[in-house]
Amino acid sequence: RSSDGFGLYAVEFDLHGDRQCASSSGGMNCTVRAFPAGYGMHITDPMETFFDLADVRPAGSPPLTFYAEHAYRWTRAPRRRVGKLLTMISTGTFKPHDDYLLHFDAARPSEYLYWQEGRWPANVSLVHLYWHTHHAYVDDLWAVSAGAASLRLRQLFGGMFSNLTALGLDVRSAQRLILAQLSRAQSECVACASPPLLRCSLDPDRWEVEGDAARSHYSRYRAPHCPEWDVVAGGPFTLL
Repeated sequence: RSSDGFGLYAVEFDLHGDRQCASSSGGMNCTVRAFPAGYGMHITDPMETFFDLADVRPAGSPPLTFYAEHAYRWTRAPRRRVGKLLTMISTGTFKPHDDYLLHFDAARPSEYLYWQEGRWPANVSLVHLYWHTHHAYVDDLWAVSAGAASLRLRQLFGGMFSNLTALGLDVRSAQRLILAQLSRAQSECVACASPPLLRCSLDPDRWEVEGDAARSHYSRYRAPHCPEWDVVAGGPFTLL
């Protein structure tokens, strides 16, 4: 389905509640995806749009009238291509979307570490990144330009999905261990094509207070802390 051999995941634009910014940062204007002049996303197949609406009003509320608006700007003129690279953390090798489960012990609240590594498929520049995660359950999320072996993740935590509480750790102490291994990897890196660095992390300020106290906190989009990142084909990365 793709002439350049990279395949086609076909989620050209992904916008929902987690993409809305705080009112002070633009609100719904953050859902606009615009490319620089001369650039565009090459669409080869018919597009489909859909949306979900979560009606949290009390049972028996009157019928609700609502609508969705989707707007696109397009051209048939040639443009320099913009691609969308999708990565995810799954329970083993990379899998299709939404076909895996994790097991948490609800009776014993715990903190967990979850990671996966991969290699870049091409030489590209990453200019805009976001984490598709849900803030009530995720403390932080990192992208590191190093493989799991360089960070000694298996030696430290025993596997890709680790109960930190059972190991006598928490998120902050685990982060300190990882940063220490990252510092060691940096000292061992001589003329590396892909220097081992912490490239991206979550912005902790990602909530907005609105309405009554019972439903006052809403998750909002915050751009990750990521400078522009030039990656090399075959170079390693790890998501944690």
